[in-house]
Amino acid sequence: MRFHDITTFKLTIRHSTNKYNFLSSNSNNIPTNILEFCGICYKNNDVEMNNSLIFIIGPTATGKTKFSIDLSLKLKESGINAEILNCDSMQVYKGYPIGTDLPNKEELNTITHHLFNIIDVNEVYNASKYATDAIKLIDKLHKSNILPVVVGGTNMYVESLLWPSFINKTEPINFDDEYDDYPTDQLYHKLNEVDPERAIQLHKNDRKRIIRSLLLWYNMGVKHSEVLIDEKNKDNLMYNTLIFYIDCDPTIHSERILNRVNYMINNGIIDEAIVLYNIYEKRSFSDKQSGIFQSIAYKEIFPFIRENADMKSQIVIDQIRDILVNKTKKYSKRQRTWIKNRFQAKGLNIVKFDTTDLQQFTRYIYLASGMVVDFINKKN
Repeated sequence: MRFHDITTFKLTIRHSTNKYNFLSSNSNNIPTNILEFCGICYKNNDVEMNNSLIFIIGPTATGKTKFSIDLSLKLKESGINAEILNCDSMQVYKGYPIGTDLPNKEELNTITHHLFNIIDVNEVYNASKYATDAIKLIDKLHKSNILPVVVGGTNMYVESLLWPSFINKTEPINFDDEYDDYPTDQLYHKLNEVDPERAIQLHKNDRKRIIRSLLLWYNMGVKHSEVLIDEKNKDNLMYNTLIFYIDCDPTIHSERILNRVNYMINNGIIDEAIVLYNIYEKRSFSDKQSGIFQSIAYKEIFPFIRENADMKSQIVIDQIRDILVNKTKKYSKRQRTWIKNRFQAKGLNIVKFDTTDLQQFTRYIYLASGMVVDFINKKN
């Protein structure tokens, strides 16, 4: 595996270079072929992917799925064979498309997708296993001269494909409130079971660090005590990497989150949760702390099922809606913080697109396509 030190690349739609100025204007004069304005004579059999990887990251409900599909199709028109690789920890699971927000059949059939809808809910799957599967797949795609377009909002999964050793024990992990219902002494006891060496290092009342160590175990399958990071490798990437960061105005984002939650409720999220709850209740404490059971959607509905609430009651449905919207907003905030602290602060090759105005979406796709073509050719 080759490692590359990628220099900082900063460009926004508001401050674009002359090359892409027409994309920022009100003009509809968009070239039919992206290569015309890139000024590149490109043929797929002339230029290799050269270990290149495209990431599309950002908070939930900002348009990553559409961006990844439209970008891949536009690249295909330009002679670059691109396929989409999932980087969402919930969308790997099969059988629960609403709660995991799985791309629909039409979207999945539009372009080749990988690592979606493949894992049974009873199977243990974490960031470590994901990295193993994804790296093998990426290598296979590169050998076939296919450009992998990695899309998803699970930042741990993203990091597993960026750096050879991506757990930095000096930096905090942002965690959800999934452990709020458990007293600290019970959490410490559980840590002592899965990672006794780490438990010895911590005070039994150090709740924050205990939870962080448990997260490393349950989400990634590694013992915190065994995490040995070579800091000098932290700046070296596994691939030639270009990252597109998708986000939008907070007010618009709140509306999109509400629309997504309403869609989930209207299309069967509660029914999915009821089915999944029967599996959840049969699992041990450890098994309940990972996988699809910690997805924002199901674990918020489980308490209503446990209390035998009337799941068809409008009052209950409204309560579930409010909880899901608030939890998703909090999660999105953590996603943004992670991207700022872990990605932007590292000087990565990252470009931010503001999808507030969806009428600009086509222009953004052309712009991103041109950047990808430029990026690949500069690496050859």
